[in-house]
Amino acid sequence: MQNFIYRFFRFIRIYAGEFIERYSFTAFLLVGAGMLFLLLLLVFVLTGFWNVLKKARYPGYFILIPFYNYYVLTQLSGNSSLYFWLSFVPLVNIFTTLKISLGIAEAFDKSKAFGIGLWLLPPIFALLLGFGEAQCKRQYGLDEDDVHWVRERF
Repeated sequence: MQNFIYRFFRFIRIYAGEFIERYSFTAFLLVGAGMLFLLLLLVFVLTGFWNVLKKARYPGYFILIPFYNYYVLTQLSGNSSLYFWLSFVPLVNIFTTLKISLGIAEAFDKSKAFGIGLWLLPPIFALLLGFGEAQCKRQYGLDEDDVHWVRERF
């Protein structure tokens, strides 16, 4: 048994080392390209939802605050904060995020198909919602007086 383990690790060391030497640059390029793609995707989602929040009269930087951003989107969708908490429960979160996406689409007077698209492909549909001509029909967020008060104090 010890001989088998020794031979196995020797085999791994020899062939894995050769593999790493041969393909390390290719792996580096693939990982780098994947990380760049994910970074661009993150930027698209953030800019899209930043503009969505601005249209709903929330400060756009709320999207950068972890957990609070999702709470604000839950409030924007017209759902109670219970949906925010239920979105952390496995399998239940599928239905709650769908309901929140449908609520956001309804708040901007879009169809249910758009809400399902926002649920399935948030980078694309958040950009369409944020940079499109749709306006939020519900008035959430801060009034101009509130924004002025916040800017004076902070």
